[in-house]
Amino acid sequence: MVRLCKYILKYYLFWIVFMIVFKVIFIVYNIDTFSDLPGADLWGIFRHGIIMDLSAAAYFTVIPGLLFTFGFFVENRVVPIIIKYYTLLVLMFLVILGIGDMGLYEEWGTRINSQILVYLKDPGGIYASMSIWQLILLPLLWIVLVWIFFRRYNKMFKMNYLSELVVKPWGAILPLILTAALIIPIRGGLDRAPLNHSSVYFSKDIDANQAAYNYFWNFTYSVLKSTSRVAVVNYMSDDEARTILERHEENSTAYPRLINTSAHKPCNVVFVILESFSNKIIEPLGGMPNITPNLNKLCKEGVAFNNFFATGDRSDKGITALIGGHPSDMNRRTVLHFPDKLSKLDFMPKYFADKGYNMSFYYGGDVNFYNTRAVMMQSGIEKIVSKSDFPMETGLIQKWGVPDEYLFDRLVNDLKESPQPLFSAVYNISSHPPYDVPNFNRISGSEEEDKYLNSVAYTDSCLGVLFDKLKASKL
Repeated sequence: MVRLCKYILKYYLFWIVFMIVFKVIFIVYNIDTFSDLPGADLWGIFRHGIIMDLSAAAYFTVIPGLLFTFGFFVENRVVPIIIKYYTLLVLMFLVILGIGDMGLYEEWGTRINSQILVYLKDPGGIYASMSIWQLILLPLLWIVLVWIFFRRYNKMFKMNYLSELVVKPWGAILPLILTAALIIPIRGGLDRAPLNHSSVYFSKDIDANQAAYNYFWNFTYSVLKSTSRVAVVNYMSDDEARTILERHEENSTAYPRLINTSAHKPCNVVFVILESFSNKIIEPLGGMPNITPNLNKLCKEGVAFNNFFATGDRSDKGITALIGGHPSDMNRRTVLHFPDKLSKLDFMPKYFADKGYNMSFYYGGDVNFYNTRAVMMQSGIEKIVSKSDFPMETGLIQKWGVPDEYLFDRLVNDLKESPQPLFSAVYNISSHPPYDVPNFNRISGSEEEDKYLNSVAYTDSCLGVLFDKLKASKL
């Protein structure tokens, strides 16, 4: 049983080493792109990207793990042979995919994704775009790399040693648990948010972040996302669209200046993103009375838009619009799921970053959820504070993470010490289902609606404290 577990771990290690080696090959092949990266970023490619390599390696270990566990109840050579040629087939696929990934990166500017499937429909076009040297060297490189890795596999796993291994039924328990545990690296850990591109983001340099990706993981993710159902969209005519735009261009209304710039001092900005809020619970916007008294007061003190429409029904759609100015896609997906497209957005915070603002983002949950880290870093955010930056016991108070009162308090304390001018975005989580706010019962009841109303009332109370502290700080 112990020997069998060692073989499963050894097989997993084989794929981890393969992924890391191919990452080195990718960087070396595209050395012109990565030669200017500082040493910290080069190290970060491997340090932060390893979580995705571990995930990809785990996928390929599951099937052999199950075969190792259940296939050795009798003494035979069938299982070692199956695993051997399974490994060869996977190597053949991964090597050719990796060669395509490193060869296309300079031209595409992104890691290999589902777009390659479109080109495979016309192999003649691929053939025509390749030089004679590429036609010779790439197949040769594929053969050489497959041979090297497969030879290493055969040295690590001797056929005769495997065929002699006999496992009793009770001896399969521990190897089975070990194989099942592969779900942990596949998901990227034990947190609620599964592994995504944001999990490996670490640098302001988009090339460094993309190099941290595991190419197989990125390709598979892209293929799965591209198969989502596409909605039918009925567009207006060009003439109608042109008429609407021309009507707005002719509008000569003089809009008031809302920020006093007479002191010639840059204005500090705190951008609050509220989870699951709606005009239905904000009284000045036509909502229920007495649910959000602090927001009601702010609507009267400031500028409230009462004819403002949502870009979608999920958080990723809202973040895309608020931060990147991008509407919800008609195929029910958002650009947040496609980091190669994400980098091309016109980010609102970037305008502040370009003016020398100190940039920060605060979130009470897992910042990798919905690729939030990726979008914030690409928008110019330098400092990110999330659940992992709070004491563990604080992050466990609510199911999604840090309650709003602790998050807002951390925000204010940090901003007091922050260089100015500053731009700070903060995204709360307490009003997210299951609405398990701590020690707050303004609205009683066990129904889902009661819990929701109580959660937004709680967040509103925290907002009141936040704005009072910000006003007192004179930031």
